[in-house]
Amino acid sequence: MEQRPHEAPRSEVMETLDDWRNAWERYGSVIMTVVAVVLIVFAVTRYLSTSRSAAHNEAWSSLAASTAPASYVAVAGETANGGVRQNARLAAADLLLDEAIRDPTAAGEAGTALLDRAEKQYQAVLDEARAARAGAAGHPLYELNALEGLAVVAEARRDAELARTRFEAVIAAAEAMPGMGRWSARARGHIEALPLLSEEVVFAPEPEPEPTPEAEPGAGADPAADPAGSPTPDASATPGDASTPGDASTPGDEAAGGSLIDAPADAEPAPAPAP
Repeated sequence: MEQRPHEAPRSEVMETLDDWRNAWERYGSVIMTVVAVVLIVFAVTRYLSTSRSAAHNEAWSSLAASTAPASYVAVAGETANGGVRQNARLAAADLLLDEAIRDPTAAGEAGTALLDRAEKQYQAVLDEARAARAGAAGHPLYELNALEGLAVVAEARRDAELARTRFEAVIAAAEAMPGMGRWSARARGHIEALPLLSEEVVFAPEPEPEPTPEAEPGAGADPAADPAGSPTPDASATPGDASTPGDASTPGDEAAGGSLIDAPADAEPAPAPAP
């Protein structure tokens, strides 16, 4: 800055301050606008990041709290997190398939309905995994799990041809990925066992009932209630008619029309009547 006549010399500090003031008057509004925009972008980014993190944690918490197929399906329908959605569908499908196979009460139409629901969830996982091909929802393990689940559903329906086709798809997908040999080995084991599906299931016969032991004759009978079990006195006999061991008589001791008389052994015979 040129020095005016009769003006005291200015220091360099004052000249610098004057330059800053002039620059602020010219560009101050632009600078304030830029600063405001930066602050707003930072605040919005921070808010979105916090909200996304909270939603992420809430989704995984909901998944961990679920225990039934219906709750897993509800989590899959509500969350925007692809990984949570895929895990929830697989968990629901696995529970439905396990119930259809292991529960003896899940037979007939009930078992078929369970298999249909499991197949629907496995198919949804497979479709999203193939459509995403990247990110949380497109992880290759989701595709392998879904393919294997669909194959087991066909196996549970005793559809050997469809099960073979689906297990071969598991083998092809597993061999295309490094370190997935156990998946292909397990699928080959299922294929080797498929001929057993055409064999009739033979159940063990019902055990024969054990014979009931027969009661022995007279066992447990009440002697007082059984006339043949104990002798009863003769109703026609009188107390005087009962004989005793020392009361036995011999022939000739009873006179005609008389009664038995016990005579002493040393008694003399009565004299005969005179003619």
